[in-house]
Amino acid sequence: MSYDIIYDRRFIKVDDLYVPMIEIGSNNTFEISASGREIPEKYWMELVCDKNKYLYSKEEILQTAKELDECGGIYKSRYRSFEKDEFVKYIMSGIKNAKSLEIYIKWGNNLILRTSDNIKYPQTTKELKNELIFAALASTKINLYFSERDFKIGNVLTTRNLSEYPYVIKDDYYLTRIYGRNTWWDDDINNALKFKTKKEAEKFLKKHKKDPVQYVIIHYFDEQQNKQGNSRYYQFSLF
Repeated sequence: MSYDIIYDRRFIKVDDLYVPMIEIGSNNTFEISASGREIPEKYWMELVCDKNKYLYSKEEILQTAKELDECGGIYKSRYRSFEKDEFVKYIMSGIKNAKSLEIYIKWGNNLILRTSDNIKYPQTTKELKNELIFAALASTKINLYFSERDFKIGNVLTTRNLSEYPYVIKDDYYLTRIYGRNTWWDDDINNALKFKTKKEAEKFLKKHKKDPVQYVIIHYFDEQQNKQGNSRYYQFSLF
């Protein structure tokens, strides 16, 4: 029995629209790695929601996911298929975690836009948007894919995340982790635990039986300007 396996999805955010990319491969097709080993086929492609365009709304992507889910037979590994409604949730997660092209490139990935007579490597969201809109208007067929078999994941702490989680806990050093009776600290603020609000940080301390009064809860961006440089790592056991 031959079937396709969806290994990964990475959606590109373009204003209020998306380019839904999936990594797919046939269960009975293999490639030869650089070391000479036989490995499963994997390649990137755009999830087609409408043959006449390349940029889609959230609603269009979810509608396509629902239709595919209803058809069934979508596999997430060699021996396991998506359960009913699971594929829709999988795609929804891709939408929620969509990033700009600039971030994916910063992480070390390359997006390739290929037509019958040209290959381009868009570097910005604006450039990608213009190429896709023009291709749709000109009815030009394009193949859009990431060149990497293994998608590279960089620091997920983006500017957007920092604006959502701007508070950190300080006690000479910055709190990075609490596990059981052990507490970890770091002098690099970039490694600190981050919270949406001061109240959330206080709640976290109380949960771990620590008095919030003994700690300083500060704003990431204000403190970041004063703390940069090499990081040292500390662990303290509490008795």
